Amino acid sequence: VRKMDFINLSKTSKESKNDSYTKQAQHIWSMLDDMATSNPQSYKNFIDKTLKEGREALKPPEAHMCVKTSLLEPKKCTLFINVFSWNRIPEPKNDSDPIPVFGKELIFDKNVSFINIAFSPQILEKYGKNSNQKEELDMLIDLSIKFIQNQNKCRIDETNFSVLNSNFYGDLAQNLVNLTQKQSEKLKSDLDIAKEALDSMGLKNSNLPDNLLNELAGIGMDPSSSKESKRNLIEELDEKKIPEYEEKFIQNNSGCIHEIRIYLPKISSFKECDLNIDKNEVVLNALNYRTLKIALVKNGQNYDFDENKIEAKFVKNKSILKIKIPCQ
Repeated sequence: VRKMDFINLSKTSKESKNDSYTKQAQHIWSMLDDMATSNPQSYKNFIDKTLKEGREALKPPEAHMCVKTSLLEPKKCTLFINVFSWNRIPEPKNDSDPIPVFGKELIFDKNVSFINIAFSPQILEKYGKNSNQKEELDMLIDLSIKFIQNQNKCRIDETNFSVLNSNFYGDLAQNLVNLTQKQSEKLKSDLDIAKEALDSMGLKNSNLPDNLLNELAGIGMDPSSSKESKRNLIEELDEKKIPEYEEKFIQNNSGCIHEIRIYLPKISSFKECDLNIDKNEVVLNALNYRTLKIALVKNGQNYDFDENKIEAKFVKNKSILKIKIPCQ
């Protein structure tokens, strides 16, 4: 149906298209004006709800967990399964429906392999790594493995697997590009999101044709515009830099504190970071940045510390990651 809409659209003159869309847009604004006049509070609630849902719908995938297992065929090697939470993955309509999952092809990196897959946030909240029932987590991992085997025509060890402390393997930014490019029909499209937003206003599909929604959703964009967007994305990824940071040692009544401040203006949440601290260094992988490594050295030597007393806090309004490590 949508394909036919595009064909009809291509046969329509630009002027007549504009006239049709102008009338449709006037109809929408008229309904919004009526709502604002007759019930200002409902209008405000609607605007707030629509803006919130729009932001949620457009959020990129978030790394949820990384499962380590073994690939048996076509090549024997360690396999890392990066599981992402993504709002564009639909939920099952009822308990008897299969759980939707979206994934890409296997990637081989030296002597290991990895793959990126995604579930809806609601499914991961119920069955993911924070599930109260281990059986539910195992079921989700089993589903993931079967999906990967079927899609990639490979064989995976289904019994010996573990969930890592890190939420992902590899470069987070590259994994996101891999997962989101060339989206499948299984995903909610921009058209679906536009329909849902307008439906919540009481503007059903019978009132607005798909070709108008296609234009509103940006699906019918000029091909050169699409190419330009892809080119800009590649340039942005190529310009990734190591985050800037400051460190100092603070002496107080309880001892010495190694304080590190890492400046991350390109991210808005700690969920976009993967922080690891071992006895020798701090390693930070953050979205849109290259890997940062900070040696844990005091007076030219590594120092001992209690891992249980380490503090890490992300200050959202300043986009600063603060780390405090008690040193001896």
